[in-house]
Amino acid sequence: AWTGPIVFTVPATAPTTIDGSDDDEFIAGEVIPAEAFVNMGVLHVENLVEGTDVTLIDAAGRTIHNGKADNTHMEFDLTVRGVYMVVLRGGQNQILKVVY
Repeated sequence: AWTGPIVFTVPATAPTTIDGSDDDEFIAGEVIPAEAFVNMGVLHVENLVEGTDVTLIDAAGRTIHNGKADNTHMEFDLTVRGVYMVVLRGGQNQILKVVY
């Protein structure tokens, strides 16, 4: 049986775009959505736009964290296995659902 995390990404609107000048792997103007994954009990959220409001919510609807992204990556220690939602508003609008 699979014991790893399951991650669902549901973009609400167009997230980050890049200009393509730093990496030949991407096309200029390509949309790069935020991503979330769990590794060893730590939730990693990547491809954030600085200044985006980030809210981490558990399955019971309790707010675990509420703040602003000050760079393109955030980490949260998850002490309990369960279902979490990362809600992004402002700089990018997106909902990430994580099962840990």
